[in-house]
Amino acid sequence: MYRRRIAFVVALTAALAGCVTVTTQTEPPASLTGPHLATIPARTCDPVAITGVLRTDPGDPRVAWLETSDGMRIEVVWPTGYTATWMTLGRELFLEVHDPQGRLFMTTTDIPNPSHICDSGRPNTVLLMQTNS
Repeated sequence: MYRRRIAFVVALTAALAGCVTVTTQTEPPASLTGPHLATIPARTCDPVAITGVLRTDPGDPRVAWLETSDGMRIEVVWPTGYTATWMTLGRELFLEVHDPQGRLFMTTTDIPNPSHICDSGRPNTVLLMQTNS
């Protein structure tokens, strides 16, 4: 009886081990095929005096934000028509942002050109967009 119990526990453990998937933070969730960027209608750029690095986390509903040198998080919105895709390089996860024509505009870990950081009209939020500057 005792051996049957041990055999059952071993068999159950082995079966369950095959069903468990471990996901690291460097992998986008399987359900996240193309992240949805927060967008607003395009407007004339009023540059703001903020600098930071573009960051991302597939578990964050806002998808991307700017991180300033002192660690402050600044929310980001994009003009309507901008899209994003997840890319991996080795074990690192990157977000690529494309303009409405499909051209690569920015990736995470980029430091945006100051002329591309615009007032969004929302508190603690900037509009990142291609400008003629």
